[in-house]
Amino acid sequence: MNRIIVRHYCTEQKCPPVEQTLETLQRLVAEMGPKLKNIGFNIPEFIAYRPPLYPLLLGVIYMLFGTEAMIPRLFQILVGVLSCVLGTSGVVMAKTDDVKLDFENRGLHSFCYSMPGKWFLMGCTLAAGGSYQWLREAFSVIKPNMSFSDMNKLAESVPPGSEGLLFLPYLIGERTPHSDPMARGVFVGLSYRHTAAHLIRAVIEGVAFSQKDSVEILKSFSLTGKTLIVSGGAAKSPLWCQVLADVTGIPTQTTNIEDPASSGAAFIAGVGSRLFRSFEEVCERFIRKLASFEPTLEEVKKRYDEKYIAYQKAYQGLKEVFPLLQA
Repeated sequence: MNRIIVRHYCTEQKCPPVEQTLETLQRLVAEMGPKLKNIGFNIPEFIAYRPPLYPLLLGVIYMLFGTEAMIPRLFQILVGVLSCVLGTSGVVMAKTDDVKLDFENRGLHSFCYSMPGKWFLMGCTLAAGGSYQWLREAFSVIKPNMSFSDMNKLAESVPPGSEGLLFLPYLIGERTPHSDPMARGVFVGLSYRHTAAHLIRAVIEGVAFSQKDSVEILKSFSLTGKTLIVSGGAAKSPLWCQVLADVTGIPTQTTNIEDPASSGAAFIAGVGSRLFRSFEEVCERFIRKLASFEPTLEEVKKRYDEKYIAYQKAYQGLKEVFPLLQA
């Protein structure tokens, strides 16, 4: 069906030509640069000497390309590196040198990359940090002004595995690996011994399991990571980063880049305007590694591996129930 639509409706008369990201930027710079320079506006100087305006360039990229999928994910140019961005949603990405498509309907995206001739695969959890935000808002009735730091401290008091409590972070359905709009969030295994701290840690671990789902699918395409670069709100929490390392079995790292989307857009603009020669140069110049987190004890790994199996089976056991709960 998609091929039929493309063949009949995406003609040159009806659709603009498809271009690489840098091709479009370089064409626009070539067309508009001289005109802007005539009025005293120099594009490379604007980018080089006004770093606080980097986020503004994000709007330009969105306006030109219409999707965050065109924004380079930091450190994706390195071999053996996976990128994990945990904000409201959670995404895990890997660069590839050729097109790889998933025909199993597991919610894995294949995108043309901002680097010419490259591609990347991306798995997505719809409610990653969103689940944590939801829980904080739910607790605010009991404890107003509870911060994420407060929640993290409570979660640290609970051992790995949350003493048998499991959370499925499907508050608005799920994309990877289920492609299921009917799925919903669930706490499994509640008992009298579980406290608010257990609920908090279970949410963190549930989100980590959802990221592991994407990591495992990427492995099926021979895209294995030796390092997982974590960014977004979760990167500010050592607990979140450690849980991700323990659940995925991959050493995690954080960087000095707090907002990879706007920074990545600025990097595209810098390379596209030829202020920088390559993305490698940009990354080497601006990105600095901060904290590193290694997977911990074998006992913890075994506990999480067993719980991950339970996590997978919990969805399979409930997927026929979810449609019955729709209001």
